[in-house]
Amino acid sequence: MIICLALFAGQGLHAAEAHAELVSAYPAPGATLDATPAEIRLTFSERIGLGSQIQLFGPQFRAVAGVQSGPDPAAPEQLRAFPPQLPPNIYTVEWSAVSADGHEVSGSYAFAVTAAPPAPGAAATQRQAGPWLRGALLLAALAVCGAAWGLARRRRAGRRSDAAVLPVVRRP
Repeated sequence: MIICLALFAGQGLHAAEAHAELVSAYPAPGATLDATPAEIRLTFSERIGLGSQIQLFGPQFRAVAGVQSGPDPAAPEQLRAFPPQLPPNIYTVEWSAVSADGHEVSGSYAFAVTAAPPAPGAAATQRQAGPWLRGALLLAALAVCGAAWGLARRRRAGRRSDAAVLPVVRRP
């Protein structure tokens, strides 16, 4: 009986320690799109709270102006952003989500837009990018994603090292 209680108590503690995890993303990491996505949609494993946001960065990691983001009131496990028209390039989605337990989780990934938005009043022409261009964009997106991931890890490591600074002991 005591063993059963201990097992159930352990399972409850594990569930209480869980944080929101990213389950799916649109556009997907590494995706190549022919046009600007109507929305960026991230789905998490649990309800996310206020303070959750998406930022979109373009070339040279410059913030894209005019992006509005926040949790979806109709689907509390989703975080959405609405970008303006994007010219062809590689874009980085950087997100942070506040879990139900108050902990913040974050991450980033890249996607590419290959077709230019149509000029107002002009007829759009469809142009297919060659396989070499799509491959180059994918490699560049992966490089940007890797750099953003390394930066995020350095930030997290910096927070951890600030909390536990150990004295240096020198031996003669």
